[in-house]
Order: sequence, then structure tokens, then C-alpha cells
Amino acid sequence: MDDDQDLLKSSNGDVFTSDGLYTGEFQAVEDEYGQWNNICFNGIGIQTYRSGKKYIGTFKNSQYFGNGVLFLPNGEQYIGYFEDGEMIGKITCIFPDGKTYFGEMKNGKFHGHGTLYEEYINEHNDLTEQYRIIYHGEFQDGLLTGKGEIFFPDGECNKGEFIGGKLNGQGINKKGNEFIYVGEFKDGIYYGQGILATNSKLRIGEFKFGELLNGTIQFSTGEKFRIYNGLEFPIVGMKLSEGQQYKWDVKENGEIVEDVIFY
Repeated sequence: MDDDQDLLKSSNGDVFTSDGLYTGEFQAVEDEYGQWNNICFNGIGIQTYRSGKKYIGTFKNSQYFGNGVLFLPNGEQYIGYFEDGEMIGKITCIFPDGKTYFGEMKNGKFHGHGTLYEEYINEHNDLTEQYRIIYHGEFQDGLLTGKGEIFFPDGECNKGEFIGGKLNGQGINKKGNEFIYVGEFKDGIYYGQGILATNSKLRIGEFKFGELLNGTIQFSTGEKFRIYNGLEFPIVGMKLSEGQQYKWDVKENGEIVEDVIFY
């Protein structure tokens, strides 16, 4: 063993492997016949695979270790820090369909805090008009799970608690001055107690599958209806007073974290 260690040499060059080619810094043991054995990639190098995959960066014990860039055959790129061949910590991911992700990953999936930018073209398939959806917050197994936000190109946004990429629990759905909903969600749909305000009406009460099931509807004209099991019953003699306000508390874990005021 001591003799082998004395013959340990470092070099820089090409090493042909069973699945491709390595070019860069490496170490090897030279035997008494001048043959190099136990080659180990250590340092900066490029590993190119027959499958089309390529890694450029630093190696340790023939594993990706340190800063590097991983190119996959399908066009995906992963830029960041690697340990023992796996991506860890904050990574930048670039996808051929226009998506870009900045954040933490685990087992090859978005996991932890991050931001995903998703590009898409308009409904007429006009490549000159591109749009972007932004997902920001806590990810788990590739999907928003936990506190997060989604911003759409038309001005609409979702904010609150997500499970599997959809609002679940307390949240807010709004689009500029067109509408705002504050309340409970289930699988991304208004479901539970909430308030939905538009330019012409205000809905307050219990929602199911996106519709007001029990509560009240108040129109900007002053008309007011009681909603019971989805049916409207007019309330006579009720009119909104000038400057009347409605407040909805946004809660997380039983504590008020934000107040939304409706006029």
C-alpha cells in the first residue's frame, strides 16, 4: 500500500470511461509496468456521456462536488452547488420550454424556498407575445406547498397557504380593481367563509365550489339579498350607507396577519 501511494500521480487530460469521456484534472496510481490504475477525478473537469448528458465543474473522488453546471439531453440546465453527485442548496434551473427556477432543491425537485418563472405564449400561438407566471414561496416535491404567491400576466394574483400548488386554507385572490376574494380555499377554489368584492357587488358568507352558498349579496345600487342554499331572497328597506366599511381578517395559525378593508 505504501508503495502504491508513492506512485500516486496527478495529471490533466482525457480519460475514456465506460459511458463517455472525462477531460480535466485527475489522480491515478502508476504500477511497475507504467500502467495507470484507480483513476480518480479530482479538480476541475468536464464529463461527457454517450447519452448526451454533460457536467462542467469541480470533482471530488470522481463525483460532482462543488460549483458546476449539469446539462441534460432534454435541454435542461442546472447551475449551482453539488455534493457527491447531487444538487444541494440554491440552484438555478433553466428549462427548454422557457421556465426558470431559482431556489432550493432536493432529490432533483424544487424543495424549499424558491421562485419559478413560467413562460407561455398567447392563445393564438403568436410567438411574438410571450407572458410570464411567477410562483414564489415554499416548494415541496416541485409544487408550491406552504406560504406562497402566484402572479399572472393579466394582473391577477393568489396569495396564502398552498398545498400541491393550489390554495388551501386562508388566502387572497385578486385582480387589480376588478375583484378581490379574501377567505378560505379548497384545491384553489373559494370554499368556506369569505368575502368577494367586485365593482358592482359585495358577497359575504359561506362559499362552496367558488359560489356563495349562504350569506348576503349587496349591490352598489343599495339592493341587498339574503342567500340561502344558493337561492336569493331580497331584503327590503336595506341600503348601504355612504362610506360604509367591511373588514376581513386574514389569519394564519389562528393569528391575524393582515386586515383587508372593503368600502
